[in-house]
Amino acid sequence: MFSLPKTVIILGLVSFLNDTASEMITPLLPLFLTATLGAGPAIVGLIEGVAEATASLLKLASGRLVDRGWNHKRLVLGGYSVSNLARPLIGVALGWTWVLILRFLDRVGKGIRTSPRDALIAASTNKATMGRSFGFHRALDNAGAMVGPLLAFGLLSANLPLQHVFLWSLIPGLLVLALLIWGLDGTTLPVENADRSPWRWSMLDRRVRSLIIAAGGLALASAPEAFTGALGQ
Repeated sequence: MFSLPKTVIILGLVSFLNDTASEMITPLLPLFLTATLGAGPAIVGLIEGVAEATASLLKLASGRLVDRGWNHKRLVLGGYSVSNLARPLIGVALGWTWVLILRFLDRVGKGIRTSPRDALIAASTNKATMGRSFGFHRALDNAGAMVGPLLAFGLLSANLPLQHVFLWSLIPGLLVLALLIWGLDGTTLPVENADRSPWRWSMLDRRVRSLIIAAGGLALASAPEAFTGALGQ
């Protein structure tokens, strides 16, 4: 497929299925919290704030673990497992505190898997195909974000309860884990090449620091999808 390495193709399909599962739930979460559980917009904002902060901080931590020689596949598999086992359980939540805990676990999984996954993609390609590899991965990721809401719409149109849609997201989630277990080769950064130096902002390339600042500013100015949905209730 476009002469891409097997690792890139597998991780692209994994992201497609994972985003399909995730986006079956995310657009419905504000409605579930406000209409079913009786939470207000402030609670929705609290849940999303905790969730996204958790993912952001753990991406940094998991990146350091990869640099120190931790097994890439185990981190990726562990992250996707936590997310895809916790996320469908939102459908049986009895209160917003349950949703907070499960959404927190979902983002713990995202934080754990993202850095080693990107490292695997980068390590399996060369400079000539790296842009194509990451572009392929992002294209499948975004395709999953389109398919997920369409599947949720189809299930709701078939008169399935909202909670059942959440539970149905377990199916693409299990396919994610099957692909990772049987399709992805185990990879570990050699311990002798592991980076054990303390992390410092100044050690980053100036261009990387600029990108981080720009991305942080954009994220700060953006309203989370779930929060905007809650305000519309």
